[in-house]
This record gives sequence, structure tokens and C-alpha cells, in this order.
Amino acid sequence: MVMKTYIYIVALTGVFFLTACNDDFIRIEPESSISANQYFKNQEEATLAVNGAYAPLQNLASNNWWILSELRSDNTTYQYNEGDRRNLPLEQIDDFLMQPNNPHTEGFSSASYAGISRCNVFLNRVNNVPFTDEQLKSRLTGEILFLRALYYFNLTRFFGAVPLVTEEVTAPDNDDQYVLPKSPLEEIYPQLIAYLEQAASLMAEGRYSAGDKGRATAGAANMLLGEIYMVRGEYELANNAFQKVEESGYNLLDNYASIFDPGNKNHAESIFEVQYFESNQGKGSNFIYRFAPFNSGQEIVGDNQFIPYNAGFNIPTHDLINTYEVGDKRKDASIAWYTKEGNDSFDVAVGNSIPFINKYNHGHAVPGVTNDNFPIFRYARTLLLRAEALNELNRTAEANNYLSRVRERAGLAALSAGLSQENFRQAVHHELQVELAFENWRWSDLLRTDHALQTMKEHGERRKAGVSRLANAYNVMPYKLLYPLPVRELKLNSKLEQNTGW
Repeated sequence: MVMKTYIYIVALTGVFFLTACNDDFIRIEPESSISANQYFKNQEEATLAVNGAYAPLQNLASNNWWILSELRSDNTTYQYNEGDRRNLPLEQIDDFLMQPNNPHTEGFSSASYAGISRCNVFLNRVNNVPFTDEQLKSRLTGEILFLRALYYFNLTRFFGAVPLVTEEVTAPDNDDQYVLPKSPLEEIYPQLIAYLEQAASLMAEGRYSAGDKGRATAGAANMLLGEIYMVRGEYELANNAFQKVEESGYNLLDNYASIFDPGNKNHAESIFEVQYFESNQGKGSNFIYRFAPFNSGQEIVGDNQFIPYNAGFNIPTHDLINTYEVGDKRKDASIAWYTKEGNDSFDVAVGNSIPFINKYNHGHAVPGVTNDNFPIFRYARTLLLRAEALNELNRTAEANNYLSRVRERAGLAALSAGLSQENFRQAVHHELQVELAFENWRWSDLLRTDHALQTMKEHGERRKAGVSRLANAYNVMPYKLLYPLPVRELKLNSKLEQNTGW
């Protein structure tokens, strides 16, 4: 997991990650890779180095994150393409048939540690940079601490214990710097908590304006802090963290669909999202090109020379579709249907209609490239997790107030007063699933609530019914709830031990 690599700062690759509100800045193109020893001469270069630490998030969100989180869960599956078998490793993740050498787990690990390396380089060198603006130095340091915590948090949710690297690798030939054993979660999480507490003290509480939109804030740091406390079952501390997020001034948007509108990026509900923009330089997103049915041609993506050639993934499952309540406005905003004669030959179809994710389905001018950001944290999740934490603290009546705000926006009635703690717990878990569908939280939430094993066994039985190719699929075992560590990293790191069972 700790890659044997020479540490370079690709100084300008992260520039794309900032907001479209400052076009002149974000459209600077990278010219070369610059050694860290040649860099960090002034605060402008330090700022670009921070931008580079954001950059791996775009790679993660586009290429691997949704595979390891949504596709792995009961939320989505894939449209089986008998004529094109290039995506077998991706299908195997969904079917619980994956092997330790799966390229998607390796890709996630590699991109995450690339981000961590950039964070470590910055923190090792920032105090030697002559800043003319000390407030900027503090803010950038806070952003880096948040990013390092985010990268590690995601690694732990997928792999469990991983090597904890907190220093820049300055001597790649020195094995002591990168040949490290796994650190237990009992050591990793307190370290992440310390990062986030410091980050929150260094960054602005609310949202930035103008050219700084999209950067991490104290709200994002406190949100991630609350997530960690929820994983650890420390509900009082989680509740306190979520309260700080609320005090940062976020609000629910009136219209659920507008959350995902590319013309409404970094809005009042957004706490942190991966930034993309339409460009033929590779800085845009392409979610609809992966998520549309592969046989839909140009009918969904629009009339351009690009069609969904490597698509049919993250298809909403029947289980998810059936869990929406009647009248829930989120359903149509989240899921659309591709209707065509012959679609009933696909097991994901309902009649002649194949469902697909609608959240990232928007018109775009650049062929093959879309302008959709990807949400990581938004205020609705704050409210739902605070409701869950309060319920676990036996404050169910208070918790219902937070849950009701989310349901009312969806056009649903508030829950009845007087629900038992267990019934309310189930209601919150339902709301988390439908409110945040296709936002990469489902697998993590199933693990956190200890529902993954039973939910996926039951889901697998329903998926396998009448589908002969899935006869050996969904052998869901406890050890499979964690992904195997990438084989490449095991070969490079003699102190790294594979996760049990793999």
C-alpha cells in the first residue's frame, strides 16, 4: 500500500480542481513535472502544490470510488454485455467473485497514496516557504490536513488497517521510509481526528466565494470528523461535530434535483464536492458515459460523436428502486429509464425499460466530457447522521426533527412521534440509502451499521434468481467485507500482510 515511488509534485495538475468561477486560473495547463526540491519557493508555488493534492480525488471519483462503494452494495449492479468481456474485474466486485489482483482496488490504493504523498510533501516543506500572507499559509495547511485525513479514511473503509505514512519519503532507496506494516485502526483514527481538529481551526467555517469555491473548509473537516466518530460508535462526539457543521451556515436546497445541476455547483447544501468542468483537456467528468445502458447509443448522452462504449455500469438495482416510498421526489431525480424494444432480454430491465442514474445526466457541449461535479459531503447527510447519533443517545424525539427536515424536502410526511429506538434506527438507515443513492456512501454505511453481511446475502439471492450466469456469485463471507490489499503492494512491501481470508 505504501508505494515505492519517487516523490514529485506535478505542480499544475491540480489546478483544474478549483472552481469554474475563476476561469483564467483553472485553465492554466500543466507544462511539466517539477521536482519538490525545485519547488516551494514562494506562496504561489505552495498554493499550486495544494491544488495538486486535490487532484487525485478526480481520478478516484471517476474511475474507482463508485465501483468499490455503490457497485459493491445493493444499490447498483451492471448490465451484462455478452459481446464485450473487458470489464470482468469490475463485474467480479459486484458479484463477490473478485481476486486479490483486481485492478480497481489497486487503482484506488494507488491514487489515494499519491494524494497522501503530496500532502506529506507539502507539510514537510511549507514552513520553509516565505509566505507574505500568513492567513493563507494556515488555510492551505488546514486543507492539506483535511485531504490527508480523507484519503486515509477512505482507505480504511475499504481495506481496514493500512500503512500510516505521515512523513515525506525523501530517500526512496531507504526501505525504512516506505516498507511499513499495517497500522491498526486504533492508531489510525486518533491520528486522523488530530488532523481534522487542527484543520478545522485553520480553515474558514463556512463556504468560500469567488475563486476559492470548492476548497475544503472547517465544515468539511468537522463533517469528516463526525463520520469517523460514527464509525467508532462515539455518538456524543459525532453529534458535537455535526452541530459544528450546522453552525457553519449550510442549508438544504428546496429542490432535490438542483443539488446535482452543473449550473449550481458548490451551493448552500454542498460541504465538499469533487470539482470538474467541461474541457477537451481531460478535466471534465464522464459519469453518464459509464452509467448509461451500453445499448443506448446517443439517445441519452446526446447527439455527438461519442457514445457509451464502455457503459452499462452502476445500474440501479430492483432492490433500491423498490425501497422508495410512493411520492418520494428523489426517485425521479435519481433514476431515469431507457425504454427500447428488446431491453427485456437484460436481467436489469423492468419490462422493456432499463433504469440508469439520472443525478449526473445533464446536457453538455464538449463531446464525451460532462460538467457534473461529484458530491462527497452535503448537508442532508449531516442531518441524517446527527439524527442517527441522537437516536443512539436515546434522544429519539429530538432526532426526529432532523430526519423530518430531509423527508419533507422529498415530499414525504414526517415520521410519527413515539417510534422505538430500533424502528427509528431502521428509518434513518432507509433515508440514508435513498437520500444519498449513487453518492458513494452505501457500502460504507452498510459496514458501519453491521448490515453488510445480511443485506448482501439477501440481495444476492434475489439477484441470482433465474439468472444462470450468477449461480456461483454472491458467496458473501465475513472476510469479503474488506477488500484484499493490492497484490502489487504486497510484492513491493515485505512487511505488508494480506487481509485475512484473501
